[in-house]
Amino acid sequence: MLVFFPSYGVMRSCVEHWRNTGNPSIWDRVCASKHAVVEPTGKEEFREAFKEFNDALEVSKAGGSNKNGAAFFAVCRGKVSEGIDFADKAGRCVVLTGIPYAPKADAKVRIKRSFLDTNRVRDKDGLTGEEWYSQGAMRAVNQVSAA
Repeated sequence: MLVFFPSYGVMRSCVEHWRNTGNPSIWDRVCASKHAVVEPTGKEEFREAFKEFNDALEVSKAGGSNKNGAAFFAVCRGKVSEGIDFADKAGRCVVLTGIPYAPKADAKVRIKRSFLDTNRVRDKDGLTGEEWYSQGAMRAVNQVSAA
């Protein structure tokens, strides 16, 4: 199972909330049925997390665990969604928790949107800033769905 979030901040916030809600906690209930792995931000830590996910799948497949596979909690545009093939047992379920829009306040995003809007008014052709902004988020969704 792959669970994708729009950003690391949203993912950390959700996992933290799940760990502190309920008795047993939501997180404990998830972990009781799936081996849960959270995508780290570092490259070396990611290799370890990816190995942990795959090892949990192998143990579950061999019947050596009371858990039904593993769940990888990851970020759209993160390492998990970039070029890793989750075939067969590793990608039977993909959950997208939100649309991964780029931060609207980011200077690059504001400048690009303004540039496209200005060109659209002048040339009456091409994408508007809003169309480009939405298209970028949908590309990230498509990348996740191909995982």
